[in-house]
Amino acid sequence: MADFCNELPELNREAEFVALLARCEPQLAACVHTMVPVWQDAEEVLQETRMMLWRQFDRFRPGSDFLAWARTVAHFAARSSLRASQRQRLVFNDDLIDTLVAQLAATPEDANRRWAAFLECGKKLGTAARKILRLVYVENRKIKDVAEQLGRSPDGAYVTLSRIRRGLIDCMEQRLGQEEDR
Repeated sequence: MADFCNELPELNREAEFVALLARCEPQLAACVHTMVPVWQDAEEVLQETRMMLWRQFDRFRPGSDFLAWARTVAHFAARSSLRASQRQRLVFNDDLIDTLVAQLAATPEDANRRWAAFLECGKKLGTAARKILRLVYVENRKIKDVAEQLGRSPDGAYVTLSRIRRGLIDCMEQRLGQEEDR
């Protein structure tokens, strides 16, 4: 996969950067989202990483591994963000983060396949299911607040969320299984 990210025709530096980043964006996003547990925080780190990559692109040697370089920059940006937000309930220690990132780096094709399966399965969800997922995972709302907004009991909202997640997992496993059978 790293070769795919680095194979480009002769381009000016700006176009080269955009092309390299676009080709490696899913792997870079997976790396950041693995390290940073809150979706909004991870997206901020990802945006910060993109800006740092652009500012430091003159240091990147053409022909070298762009994805490895980008992951290194993302790794340090995520660690910095996590240190700055120590007040959060869930902060991973450095050893766990290193293990997760190493595991992710070892299987980028699998991560890409899983992400593609997730996106395809997500398209099959209804409006109500997508709203619940957005409230919980994007807006980081508590289940009792989501239940109140939807006019449900917290237990009912939790059961609904569990069913949505189970449906996504089942759909993804089916899609990934079909890919393996090919």
